[in-house]
Formats: sequence, C-alpha cells, structure tokens
Amino acid sequence: GDIIDKVLTHNYWTRVQEGIANVAVDGTTAASVLGPEIPSKLVDPNSGTDHMMFLVKWKGWSHIHNTWNTMEELAKFHGYNKLKTYLKKLDDHNEIYAMWPEEEQEAYEAERTQELELIDTHVNVERICAHREALRGGGGDIEYFTKWEGLAYDEATWEGIDDIAPRMNNPFDVPS
Repeated sequence: GDIIDKVLTHNYWTRVQEGIANVAVDGTTAASVLGPEIPSKLVDPNSGTDHMMFLVKWKGWSHIHNTWNTMEELAKFHGYNKLKTYLKKLDDHNEIYAMWPEEEQEAYEAERTQELELIDTHVNVERICAHREALRGGGGDIEYFTKWEGLAYDEATWEGIDDIAPRMNNPFDVPS
C-alpha cells in the first residue's frame, strides 16, 4: 500500500457537510486537489488538529501525486509516525515562535515561503530521461522516466504522458 514519505506543510480547513471545503485560513484554495470550491466560514487556527490538513508526499510517487489529507485519513497508512513527528516539531516551534523578535519571525516566514515555492517547482518536468512500455495497465501505453525540476536524478519517476504533458515546457520533447 501507499506509504507516507514526508509531511510537507499543513493548513487549517473548514468542514462542510460530508466533504471538506477548500478554503484555508490564509485564503488559499486547493480546488484542483479537493474539488470544486465550497464557500464557507474559515476556522480558527487554534482549534486543534480536527481542522488541520496536511500536504503529503507519498513514497515512490512524484510530487504531482501529493495530496491534502486529514489526520484521520492518514492514520491508516504506513509512515503515520512521520505525521506525529511533524506535529511534535510544530508544537515545539509554536512554543518558541511567539518569543522571537519580530525580525526573526519575518525571516522565518520568508524562508518558509521560499521552501513552499520550491516544493511547487517539483511538479515541473525538467527532462525526460527514458521511456518504456508501461508496467501497469499494459495495452501498449508508454511511461516516461521523468526528472523533476529542483530534484536530484534519484528522485526521477516513471509517469504516463497524461500526467507529464501539462507540466512540460515543450511537450514536443517527448521521445517516441
């Protein structure tokens, strides 16, 4: 089954009926991940983990397959301890953050923003290294060994054309 590789970040989201709204406390949205936008009231970030969602990188999968999940959803996956470790570090950070001078807080926030922007680049195709007949699905489909922007070659993954074409600078560079 799927294994949690890393918890990249978190945000506070509102719940609406059975589904989860895609409007975060900071005003960002994740419509492409969570479905159509559902207008709703934002929750207080101090409301605990019940309203937290976590951006998860899955082991053996590229960043294009990252997902936003609740703590409850992640509890059934191997690697759940990585979420517990993430929450522990977050608690430790929150305890001392308030004591930092404003300049240090601003520097931390700028650094964190840069880290998240870098993660956003990891969904861009830097290079197609090779291709092969797909191992999954068969039917003559082709998979492409994809080097992702900002990541080392050991993090390259096999992907289908439907997943990588929208993320390529020049889709005509796909080897045949």
